[in-house]
This record gives sequence, C-alpha cells and structure tokens, in this order.
Amino acid sequence: EGYYLDDGSITEAQPFNCQNVFAYDLIPASELESASDASGLRRWSFEPAGVRRLHPRAGFEEGAFGKGASLDAALEAVEELSWRSLSIDLGGQLLEARHAGPVRRLVAHPDDRGTPVLALRVPDGSLATSGDSERGVFVDGEARSHVLDPRSASPAPRRGSATVWARTALAADCLSTACYVLGPDAALAFAEAHEGVELVWLQDGPRGLVARCSSGLAIHCEALLSSAAPEIHVSSRRDTSPLPPKSEPIASH
Repeated sequence: EGYYLDDGSITEAQPFNCQNVFAYDLIPASELESASDASGLRRWSFEPAGVRRLHPRAGFEEGAFGKGASLDAALEAVEELSWRSLSIDLGGQLLEARHAGPVRRLVAHPDDRGTPVLALRVPDGSLATSGDSERGVFVDGEARSHVLDPRSASPAPRRGSATVWARTALAADCLSTACYVLGPDAALAFAEAHEGVELVWLQDGPRGLVARCSSGLAIHCEALLSSAAPEIHVSSRRDTSPLPPKSEPIASH
C-alpha cells in the first residue's frame, strides 16, 4: 500500500546485507553497491500463486510497516464485534476507530517521547511518527539516524520527527518513515499532493521547536506551552484554532 501510494520511489528500502550499514562511509563502495542491488521490490515477483524472490540476497525488513500492519489486523479481528469506539496505542503509533467525531491526541517532542509538545484533533485513522529519539545510533561518537535512505544506501539526516495521519495504520506507518527520509519540504509537498495524508514536522528552529503542518491539520493543532516544552511556532497556509485542554495518548516514535 505504501509502495504504490508514493509511486515506489521512497518506501522500497530493504535491509542492506552488509555489516553496520550506519557506518556507510567506512564500508567499501563495492559492498554498498552489492547490498543496494539486492534491495527493492524489483527483486520480488508477486503472483496469484505466491511470492518469488528474484535475488538470493533479497529480504523484507518490517521496521517501516510492522506496527501499522499489526494495528490494521487488530482492528479487522474485532470489526464484527459489538463495540462503540476504539483507541489503540502500539509502541507510540495510534489507531482510532468508530469515534463520534475527531479525537484530541498528543505528539511527543522529537528528542523526548515522554514530553508532549503538540495536540492534534484527528478523525478515525492512525497517527505514526518517525524520528531518532529512541533508536538513533552512534558511529565513532557521531549521532546518526537509524532510518536508511534507499536512494543513497546511507542514513537519513537527523532532523526532528515526522508525524503522519492516514486512514489506515499501514499507510501511516509506511509514510511516516518515507516522509522522514524525504525531509520537511518534500514531505509537506507530498502530503499536500495526496488526499487522505496529513503531516506534522517537528524540528529545532532559531527560537525553539517549530511545527510545520500540512494544510489539513493546521487548523486542528495546538502548541502546548509548559516548562518542559518550548513554544512551538506553527506554520502553514491556514490559521490555527485552540483546542480544549484534555489528557490523551501521545503519538511518538
């Protein structure tokens, strides 16, 4: 689903089969090229009878879609049961279903998943966040992202966090990773170009934390001011409107 939504250009990364790819600049170019050659959906054939691997080193890595697929499966498993509304938090990814109206959910600080800094009012669907506060790696003392850019076979730049709302959890999970790889400008343009996809990008700015929202979310977001969170300057094409205070689950990575 995520692969076809973004035309296959930013979600096809498979595991690079070389040691410590995060230290990509220390790995021989030939090894990186060989690993990249084994990655991508072009190395698989999807047929009615099953799936065929077209390269002996090709493999799937579920890090960019595992939570989302699990959340959608959980919702499907209880769909026929009698219940009024549902909220699930699976490791920071949120799934909402059958609510009477939009629900208020919190987004965590890019560097501290326990600190909420933004509130969003969202309809049924899923919120997923990609960033490096929990899973960043260090190479020779240098912090590097755990998210790999399939275009370069190297870690994406560390630059805040990307939170995506989509109608399905699988799409939200895939696209939060893809948008993080794209970077804020391209990711926001992607969200604006695709119906049913909204994005909030959190990153440090000259005056503190900055939230950049796609137009569909801008009027439904609120900066949370406290001693633990700096003021957030929300920038988008529309004005923002305040939300009533309420404690809710936190979308984090």
